[in-house]
Amino acid sequence: MACGKPIMSEDFFDGYVQCNGNVHADFCLRAEGDSMIGARIYDGDIVFIKQQPEVENGEIAAVAIDDAVTLKRVYFGDDYIELKPENPTHKILRFTKNEVEQFRIIGKAIAFQGDVI
Repeated sequence: MACGKPIMSEDFFDGYVQCNGNVHADFCLRAEGDSMIGARIYDGDIVFIKQQPEVENGEIAAVAIDDAVTLKRVYFGDDYIELKPENPTHKILRFTKNEVEQFRIIGKAIAFQGDVI
């Protein structure tokens, strides 16, 4: 899953990930890139996703755009939706209400795990 520019998504199984028993996720994705470093999600981290078609304003979501998947904070305006990175070097993706068919929310990020350096 891209944490920056969306990348192509493929249906493939990479393996199992052990996590804390308190994490009730439907699936997990491996982060790629640096657009979410402000949320402490780094390249290579595992992000646990609860599958759901909607999120609350400001929550981090896995979002499918065409054939790609990206991780961003989702913000709702009166006539637009913004997908915001947590790194100021990356641009905000903004969609008008007429363009919402171009993406869909796959689920809400509920936890992540990464390596301790």
